[in-house]
Amino acid sequence: MPVTINGTTGITDADGGNVLSTADFASQVQAEAGTNNTTVMTPLRAAQAITALGGVTGINVQRFASSGTYTPTPGYRFALGIVVGAGGGGSGSNGSTIAGGAGGAGATVVGGFSLSGLAPQSVTVGTGGAGVLVNSTGGTGGTSSIGSIITAAGGGGGSNLTGGVGGSTGTGGVVLQAGTSGTSNYGNGAFFMPSYPYGQAPGQGGYGYPTSPGSSGLSGGNGYVIIVEFR
Repeated sequence: MPVTINGTTGITDADGGNVLSTADFASQVQAEAGTNNTTVMTPLRAAQAITALGGVTGINVQRFASSGTYTPTPGYRFALGIVVGAGGGGSGSNGSTIAGGAGGAGATVVGGFSLSGLAPQSVTVGTGGAGVLVNSTGGTGGTSSIGSIITAAGGGGGSNLTGGVGGSTGTGGVVLQAGTSGTSNYGNGAFFMPSYPYGQAPGQGGYGYPTSPGSSGLSGGNGYVIIVEFR
């Protein structure tokens, strides 16, 4: 097929299609981003693009039952964070006429984030709200977070005959389920977490004692953080 040499624009065939382009070669950043349509790919850049844009080749999970530091695993490209706020504390009863209310569960927030160039992040695991005596309101559950990337609010404390309001806010992701409000007995668990009668599950509202026996309410469950890394 006849070709035409067009100065600095390259060589085109009779139909106007490029046979040889004089465009710049793609950089590694351009190759891995996969969005540029004006540069030329070398075999090396093509291999780098396949590696960067290919499917998942490995999964790693880091769990935090207490506050600490999250350090991205070398070679992993992105992560999914599951952050659970702490449960609110329950209130107590007087053993005869006044029943306590359970704390509300913490919110569960799920969000994805890139690990490219990400520095280690402080992980905060919220502390469960304190249980209290009769005629008092239980403590609010603490917020859990992965740095400033994802946060999940804790649940509210229970009071006489009234369950605490569940944690309903978060940032950096989707609030899969606002923490369920506590009942006048035991608090519901956070999303993904089981519920136990006395509020020991992560993010669960603390137990609020019924009228008998009389006792202080129990503290809510601490929060929890799970980070699933993908390579």
